[in-house]
Amino acid sequence: YSLPIPTEIISSQRVQKQPWVGSKFPRLSRAGHKILQDYRNFYSCENLTCVTAAFGAGALMANTGFDTTMQNAWQTGIRGSQTGDFFSSTKDIGDGIYLLPAAGIAAAAGVALEGMPVGDALGGWGSRSLRIFLVGGPPVYVLQLATGASRPSNNGSLNTESPSGSDWKFFQDNNGVSGHSFMGAIPFLAAADMVEHPLAKGTLYVCSTFVGFSRINDDAHYSSQAFLGWYLAWAGSLAVSRTEHHFAGFQVRVVPVPVGNQGGLGLEASW
Repeated sequence: YSLPIPTEIISSQRVQKQPWVGSKFPRLSRAGHKILQDYRNFYSCENLTCVTAAFGAGALMANTGFDTTMQNAWQTGIRGSQTGDFFSSTKDIGDGIYLLPAAGIAAAAGVALEGMPVGDALGGWGSRSLRIFLVGGPPVYVLQLATGASRPSNNGSLNTESPSGSDWKFFQDNNGVSGHSFMGAIPFLAAADMVEHPLAKGTLYVCSTFVGFSRINDDAHYSSQAFLGWYLAWAGSLAVSRTEHHFAGFQVRVVPVPVGNQGGLGLEASW
C-alpha cells in the first residue's frame, strides 16, 4: 500500500534568488557579482591546476629546441604562402583598440535592447568578451614579465629586445606570453560559449587560434608564446562560462515517480 502524496509537496518548488535582486542598481550589481564569481572560478584549485600544467608544457616548448625548430620550419615552409598571408591578415583582430570598444558597444547595446533576441545576443557576447579580458588580462601581463622571454631573432636581425630568444630568463624581457594571441582568441571563445550547434562551436574554437598563428607567421612570437596567450583566454572563457551556469535561473521541485505498483518522490530541475 502506498501512501498518498500531499498536494503541497508535489506543487512545491524553490526558485533561486539572484544576489542582485533588490539592489538599487541591479544591472551594476549583477555585473559586479558576475565579475567576482569569474575571479573565483579562474583562481579555483581546479583551474589553477590546469593553468599550471599548460605553463609546464609552455616551459618545455620554450626552453628546449621545440620553439626554434617550429619557428624555422614555419618561416621556411608557410610564410609567404597563401596560408601564411591569410593568418597575417587576422592580426588586427588581436588589437585591443578594436576589440575592447567593439565589446563595450555590444554590451551597451545589450542593456539598451534587453529582452530582445538581438540585444540579448549582442549584450551576452560583449559582456563575456569584456569579462574574459578582465579575468585573464592581469595574468597575461604578469606572466609576460615573469617568464622574461624575447621575440624570435628573425634570422639574426635586431628584432628582439634581448638575445634570450624563447628561453625563460625571469624579468629580462616581456614577451613570454603573446598578448595578441590572448586578445584575438577572446571574441571567438565568447561566441563559442553562446552557441549549441557542435559545428558552429567547433568552427569558432578553430578561429580563436588564427591570431596566434599570425604572430608565429610574422616572426613576432614563438609557438609557446602564442599557445600560452591562447590558453589564458581559454581559461578565462571557462571561468566566465561557469559563472553563467552558476547564476542561471533554475527551478527545483518534488514530483511523484511511479516505482512498480507503488509511488515515490523525485527531484526535477529545469533551467
